[in-house]
Amino acid sequence: MVTSADMGEGKSVTAINLAIALAREIDHTVLLVDADLRKPSIHTYLGISADWGLSEYLQGLVSISDCLIRTGSATS
Repeated sequence: MVTSADMGEGKSVTAINLAIALAREIDHTVLLVDADLRKPSIHTYLGISADWGLSEYLQGLVSISDCLIRTGSATS
């Protein structure tokens, strides 16, 4: 988990870089969850569209498979 008390401190970028580094180092799939329910941004940094997110899953509106997006970032 990457967290801090204030906005704009680089949490999302740090989490993305950590996930990519872990995936490359251990050669396994890594699940990165953007748990910022107010202003999720990881999908924007990765340049991908996110139709559903954690809040929709927690409300029971979608299944977990609807929320998962395979990026293939570590394999490139």
